[in-house]
This record gives sequence, C-alpha cells and structure tokens, in this order.
Amino acid sequence: MTNILVFDANPVSRRFVAALLRNHGNCVRDVGDADEALRLVRLEQPDLMIVDIAAPDIDGCKLVVQMRCDPSLPQPRVLMRAVACVEAEARALAHAFGASFVVQPIARLLRRVAERSAQLEVARTALDLEIKKRIWAEHDLMHANRRLHDQAMRDAVTGLYNRGFLEESLAREKVRAKRHGHTLALMLIDVDHFKEFNDTLGHSAGDAILRSVGRCVASLSRGEDLAARYDSDIFALMMANASRQIVWQRADLIRERARNLEIGDDAQQLGPITLSVGIAIFPEHGASTEAVLQAADRALVMSKRAGRNGVAMGEAIGWEAISH
Repeated sequence: MTNILVFDANPVSRRFVAALLRNHGNCVRDVGDADEALRLVRLEQPDLMIVDIAAPDIDGCKLVVQMRCDPSLPQPRVLMRAVACVEAEARALAHAFGASFVVQPIARLLRRVAERSAQLEVARTALDLEIKKRIWAEHDLMHANRRLHDQAMRDAVTGLYNRGFLEESLAREKVRAKRHGHTLALMLIDVDHFKEFNDTLGHSAGDAILRSVGRCVASLSRGEDLAARYDSDIFALMMANASRQIVWQRADLIRERARNLEIGDDAQQLGPITLSVGIAIFPEHGASTEAVLQAADRALVMSKRAGRNGVAMGEAIGWEAISH
C-alpha cells in the first residue's frame, strides 16, 4: 500500500483525485495549504506527493522548491500535474525538480500512480529481502562467534571450562563475594596415579578417565558452581556462598563417587579411581584469588602426602586432613 499526499488548491479536484486513489488501495491524504503540506511531509513521510503545478492560488513549484531545499524534510517522489496546454513547459519544470509529470486527465494520472506504486512495491520487497538477508547473516555470525567463544573457554577432552575461564570467573566472583560478605570456596581435585594409567594403558585410556571424572565432578556440582579442568589431571570446582561444612561434604562425596566409577568396557576396566582434594576458602585462606589458589594447591599437596584418596582443607594456622 502506497502512502500518497495530494496537494491541490482546488478542493473538488483534490478530493476527486484522492478518492480515486483510495479506491485503488492506496493510503491518501489531501491538502490545499502549502504549510500544512510541508507539515504532513515531515510527519507522515509519504512515498509519493502529487502536486498541481499551477494551482490558482498557490504555486506548486514553490512548494516543491521549498521542500527540496530543506534537508531536514523527507524527500518523497514527486508527480506534477498540469493541463495539456502547458505540457511542454510543465514537463521541463518537472525534470528540473527531479520529478515525474502527468497531464491532468485522471486516467493517465491513475496509470502513473499505479506505475509508481508498482515501482515502490518492488523496491520495498527488495529492501525487505535485503534486510532479512542481513538479519540471517548477523544471526549466523552471532552463533558462530558464540561457538568460537565457547570453544575458547572449554577443555577439548572433558567439555568442562578451562583454566583461563576459571581464573577469570574466580576474579569476578571474588569481587562479588567481597561486596556481599559471602564466602568463595575452591577445590582442586587430583586424579591419583594418573601418570601411571596414562603411561601403562595409553592416552586414550587416560582421556577416558579424565572424561569420567569430569562428568562426576560436574554432576555433583550445584547450578551456580563452576567445574573446570585446571591442569592435566587436576580438576577445580568453585562454590560461591557455601559453608565450610557444605564444601567439605561435597568434596568427600565427589571422592567417594569417583571410587565407584566404571570406566572402560568388558574387555578392559580402568580403575578403581581415587582422588585427592585440596580446599581453600576466601577470605579465610586468602584475600586474593592468587592466594586462594595457592592455599588450595598447598592443601592438595597435604592431602596427597597424607596417603592420597583424601580431602584436606587449608587453615589460617596449620592444616587439617580429615577424610580418608
């Protein structure tokens, strides 16, 4: 549907043209005042403006000049009308204004309007298609970037988050914990004797162990927790706003579940798998993310030295390795 503004000082002629155009499915406004015409151009942004080039009281040419000279106004296509006796002069004026021209007979006017409407519809359809193509391209690009971003922060073997993303998240969550007065716990979880598994059974068996332990850690984490592969055979679990007791119980549950993992097939079962876990909590064991990581690493070393298959938690003074 074409949006058309008809400018003609003669109300009978103006309304007649407007009625005929409406009957052909167009949205039409008609006006006989130049100032009102310019106001409607600005307000309604018509696709086409039909101007009587030699209205009795108002010069249509002046109206078009005024509109063309105002860069703040929308610039619709202009179709100028004139009587047949001044066709040559009117056509020259229309050409000078970059407008189309038609003589007064209504049938020819309607034909030209129909042509302009068809041209506008083709242009509109092409524009819609181009917009859709750009939206689809933007959508595909957004998903591709999202996949790349996801790949960049995921571990290829286990599908868990990688060390870089864990450290970024630790820094962010530490700021949040400090602002709200919450705790932030970190577990480092080591697969005991992983090097022996890897050297004896091969890297594919080692990867199978890592994937199984990774699934175990992820399945026992809360929705707000973050599980990651921290190093070759070390996993990490970040738990925000959790008490010492909850963190300890979760670490011990992960350790117990890992012992019951069935890894491999009927021909070759891998395991049993045991885990050593070190825990540190912000701000109790460190005022920075680096300090908390170091405290969790020291706790992990203590757990392994205590005989492996256990959980150790850092303390402000000394260490305690409770669970075996």
